[in-house]
Amino acid sequence: MGEFMDSISQWFANNMDIVFFIYGLAFFVMGISILIQPKKESEFRIANIFWLLSGFGLVHGVNEWLDMWAIIKGRSEFLDLIRWFCLVISFIFLFEFGRRLFIINVSSESTDWKLKQSILKYTDWWQSLVLGLFVFIIGITSHDFWEVGSIWARYLFGFWGAILTGFGFFIYYWLEKQKLEMLKVKKYFLMAALSFIAYGFFSGLVVPEGDFFPANYINVKTFLSVMHIPVQVFRTIMAIIVAFSIGSVMQIFNWEARGKLINALENEKESKRILLKTNELFEKIFSSMHLMIAYMDRDFNFIRVNKAYAEADERTPDFFVGKNHFDLYPNEENEAIFRSVVETSEPYFAFEKPFQYHEHPERGVTYWDWSLQPIKDASGKVEGLILALLDVTDRKHAEDESAMLKMQLAQSQKMEAIGRLAGGIAHDFNNLLTAIIGYGSFLKTNMDKENPLIAYVEQILSSAEKAANLTQQLLTFSRKQIINPKPVNLNEIVKKIEGLLIRLIGEDIELKTKLADEELTVIADSGQIEQVLMNLATNARDAMRHGGTLIIETRLVELTKEYKKTHDVEAPGVYAMVSVSDTGAGMDEKTKERIFEPFFTTKEMGRGTGLGLAIVYGIIKQHNGYINVYSEPGKGTTFRIYIPIAKPELKESEPIALPVPTGGTETVLIAEDDAEVRKITREVLNNFGYKVIEAVNGVDAINKFRENKDKVQLLLFDVIMPLKTGMEAYEEIRKIKPGIKVLFTSGYPLDVIREKGILETGVSFISKPVLPDDLLRKVREVLDK
Repeated sequence: MGEFMDSISQWFANNMDIVFFIYGLAFFVMGISILIQPKKESEFRIANIFWLLSGFGLVHGVNEWLDMWAIIKGRSEFLDLIRWFCLVISFIFLFEFGRRLFIINVSSESTDWKLKQSILKYTDWWQSLVLGLFVFIIGITSHDFWEVGSIWARYLFGFWGAILTGFGFFIYYWLEKQKLEMLKVKKYFLMAALSFIAYGFFSGLVVPEGDFFPANYINVKTFLSVMHIPVQVFRTIMAIIVAFSIGSVMQIFNWEARGKLINALENEKESKRILLKTNELFEKIFSSMHLMIAYMDRDFNFIRVNKAYAEADERTPDFFVGKNHFDLYPNEENEAIFRSVVETSEPYFAFEKPFQYHEHPERGVTYWDWSLQPIKDASGKVEGLILALLDVTDRKHAEDESAMLKMQLAQSQKMEAIGRLAGGIAHDFNNLLTAIIGYGSFLKTNMDKENPLIAYVEQILSSAEKAANLTQQLLTFSRKQIINPKPVNLNEIVKKIEGLLIRLIGEDIELKTKLADEELTVIADSGQIEQVLMNLATNARDAMRHGGTLIIETRLVELTKEYKKTHDVEAPGVYAMVSVSDTGAGMDEKTKERIFEPFFTTKEMGRGTGLGLAIVYGIIKQHNGYINVYSEPGKGTTFRIYIPIAKPELKESEPIALPVPTGGTETVLIAEDDAEVRKITREVLNNFGYKVIEAVNGVDAINKFRENKDKVQLLLFDVIMPLKTGMEAYEEIRKIKPGIKVLFTSGYPLDVIREKGILETGVSFISKPVLPDDLLRKVREVLDK
């Protein structure tokens, strides 16, 4: 065994240059591998100090190659100086790496040591500087700087640097175990830790022989005498293990880089997926949104349009691509706006901008909200435009309709005010007319037929009747007059008024009538229907200034549900239709829209009041009917009136000759606040034998009845009176005498009378102005019930 060991020892002694070459090569390769390993932006803190270990490997490798050179070529003072300098620098790198690794471990968030701050305080960078200066000073001042300098470099830097590095690797793995365990590098960290500790012993404690302790006991010679193998062999073995383990540890950065690459690829894949999904979402939004959007270049050529834009022009989106906007929609004003946006880079906005499709004239004028946005490139130059359009035609029409409704409301309120005024005038005027007609009738009755003055009396009565008709006309257009509907034949009304209409329209206009073969019985006030025909004939006459033809036609028609959808009809059914057509100037749409408005007229000042057609409309509506107008400029006008046909069992009644008024001896209580009316009423009744008690208001009427309750047989009450109305007074009196008979009278319009509940109670009523004979007949009728 001894001879074998001696032979091995002798071989190593003869081939130390090879040992030093391998020794240096192991560390140099380690240094290079650390340098070329990518560690940038690593999440492992140790990556930031690996450059120190690389410096140790590179410089120490060079040092060992210089030792090899010294063996081959022999030692020299200069070579020893370079060897010694490289040795010191390499061990300083190792020591600094071990120190910083120690600091990383101590300052880790995973450690909770009580002496943490104190340890960090005494492991600062200045230690390496002080120790390095100490080694250099000792080496330079010693008698053999190579031997003495290398001894202290190994003791102070080599040994402690390797020990700190070895234990540092072990502790670092323990602290970063959660991350490193997945990479399966535990054995490499453990191998690095143990090999560095062993290397510290072989390289830091086994030093060249010196004349001081412990170098004079533990040194290269004593190691050789004991182990029979040079310590450099063990150092070489440790260097190889260290280089292998460090190279393996460095794989954590490969795996980390690979993981980052995988993550980057995954992120890129996810980004592409999100971008694709975003594009799909954009396409769905772009295609489905109702807002019309077009993207075009700076020369206004379409690049893309959405579905809404294309459908608005009844085309497909592909049709627009490559075509110029103003080739499709020529408009000098809009083109100037587009050019201004390109030149100024300022967006353009417009609201309710009118536009008309040349290829769709049936749409008429449409209205649009605009947004024209410039798209700029990186240099700020406009490279395209985005046009967003919103069709607000319906909204505009709705706003116009709303404005029209507001105007109509104002007009309605005006009409209501006029109606109230007319009602007040009618009341007072009817009272005056009652007195005039009453006294005029008395005069006529008491005068001989040969009396020349009777003609004047008849003229007074005729004028009073015309005034009464004027009062009714004041109320007609506001539909507040009381009508007297009964079954009438529409054909007979036309025949009856035909002669009057011929005189009304003049000789230069021909009147033609086309009457239905069947009877057209309707429930109507014949006087009101005559008024309608006269007003329409007058309107037609004024439209045919140079003559023409007026045609009146009657027919039996059925208005269906389909007809209701497009016309102002509430109840489909069978109707009597009368049409009045002329060959006059006709009307445009705007005129037709306003034709039934009160006070609207197309005639020159002084020729029309604007009430004629408003009165027609009011009368027809009061008869539950409908009226439509058809007209075009230059093609005449046709008014069609529809009145519900009466039930078959209802037939037009024959005119009944009115009986001669008769008197009586009963006592009548008159309640009237107008003195003249009260006086003439008393005179009429007294002249025909009736006894009359007068009251000036509702309260007075109640008191007078209490005083004469056994005498009074009829109450003749005005509807509207001070203190108590006629109805209120009647209700009080009826409590006293339940069976008392009553006849109400009033000159107020229909809505006021209805408001007082007169028409709904079924009591008798006669409106003012009233002729004496009509009053006497009505009084006798009520008393005889």
